[in-house]
Amino acid sequence: MNCKQCDNKLVDNAKFCNKCGKSVETEKLQDNTEIEKSKVTIIKCGNCNYIGEAESNRSLWAKILAWLCVFFAPIITILYFAFTKKYRCPKCKSTFVGVKDIKGNFVDQKTKVLKIVLIIFVSIFVIGIMSSVILASLNSAREKAGQQLSGDWITYNAISDRFSILLPHSPSFESSNSDTTSGISYEYHSYSAEKTPISFLVAKYIYSESIDISNPDNLLEKLMNGFVSGSETKLTNSSYINYETYRGLDFTAKTTNETIKGRILLIGETPYLLIISYPAGSNVDTDYDKFVSSFEIK
Repeated sequence: MNCKQCDNKLVDNAKFCNKCGKSVETEKLQDNTEIEKSKVTIIKCGNCNYIGEAESNRSLWAKILAWLCVFFAPIITILYFAFTKKYRCPKCKSTFVGVKDIKGNFVDQKTKVLKIVLIIFVSIFVIGIMSSVILASLNSAREKAGQQLSGDWITYNAISDRFSILLPHSPSFESSNSDTTSGISYEYHSYSAEKTPISFLVAKYIYSESIDISNPDNLLEKLMNGFVSGSETKLTNSSYINYETYRGLDFTAKTTNETIKGRILLIGETPYLLIISYPAGSNVDTDYDKFVSSFEIK
């Protein structure tokens, strides 16, 4: 280092020029003042001990690309600015440098603001994942609660036969063909399920020809009598009902050891039969009401 007054070469760590007596500390203070005024970033390299103006460690193109990523991959932008050093040593290209602060001390390079942004971003990401897990848990809890409220029953949708109904589980399906006393053939679809000691049955009659529904009560009565016509089956009560916009017939029948409760609904020219059977003396009113009141035409 040379004296600014007389250009004499100064001894290391000298406080005064040994030729003209000029204070070296004053010169250093003036240098620092000039540097501060010019807004130049001064660094001290921890690798080669260089002290002077810093060199940017981020190229212009890299910064442009990083900012463009904001629109489709903001995490890349945040990671780039959070984990790349802003300055490097122009002499050895090391980023292991201290940056001179306003007090004249050399401190580590910091990206505090960007790290805070990264922390916020990661926190939002984690909160989003946690929210998804919590929502999934809540939905699962709602489903379980709904199952508990309905006694773990399911809503069964018979797509081809156009109805839905509550059942203890998915039913087994059977199909058969038969003839009426008037000679009209029909197809019989049945859906059966069990919840010990109760058996559930939903049946649909599909006639091959148009049938007379001018007297729906008479038709419902014939269907009921056909169902309880066995010698060991005794009808104990029956009554006509209106279910939504449909005409129906409720009935109860008994055998030696079993009770049968049922409902026949006439939907246009198509009868639907809803039946439960259970051991005599059992109380099944709640299950029966849930079963028949859940029936819907699709």
